[in-house]
Amino acid sequence: AALTLALVPVHVCNSFFVRPDALMILLNICVMAFSLKFLQTGRKKFLILSGFFTGLSAATKYSGGSMLIVPLAAAFLYHRNENRTVPFRELLILAGCMASGFLLGCPTSVTRFPAFWEKMSGNIEMASTDDPFEKSGWILYLTELLPLGCGWPLFLSAIAGMGVALYKRTSFGLLMLSSGTFVFVLISLSKHQVTLYTLPFVVFIAIFAGIFFGFLLSLERARLAAISLT
Repeated sequence: AALTLALVPVHVCNSFFVRPDALMILLNICVMAFSLKFLQTGRKKFLILSGFFTGLSAATKYSGGSMLIVPLAAAFLYHRNENRTVPFRELLILAGCMASGFLLGCPTSVTRFPAFWEKMSGNIEMASTDDPFEKSGWILYLTELLPLGCGWPLFLSAIAGMGVALYKRTSFGLLMLSSGTFVFVLISLSKHQVTLYTLPFVVFIAIFAGIFFGFLLSLERARLAAISLT
């Protein structure tokens, strides 16, 4: 999955131009890594770190805020496995860490709030403008933007990986499925879409392709596994 993400065209292109979207991808990976560690261990420090990096990701690129679902889903799944509900105190800690990360990365949201809000309002207005492709965001993602940004073999491998994750129903797979679905729906709501805006979901594409790659290797289908990541 890491190798795939490093080589996926839409990520490489935007990393070359050092766009903030590429930094957002790095921070999103941190969110996923610490959320997974919390899911595995239940240690609060990993929940704190995942919340902090979620806020920092949102400050880097507002669409990074969609990653807030990942630590929330991890907390829910961990406590579900322990047959209990998520303590309200943990939710407060998570919210505070997200706010801290955002304020550290974007202090002008407080120090220059009028200018910040003006820019935020402009982004909301742009997201509400008519889609030049005259298609719903989710349809555009599935039929054009994701296949274009990732390549058809990788895109189809990711879809197959989702099926594998749904079939095996491991904690990691359920975390990725629930979080990925939320992120996909949220970022595809905007009526103004370009390939660049798919990046928050591209991380999930790489992970699901990696899941499918591992599944093929377990079946001793090395050639198919290599093709799946092409």
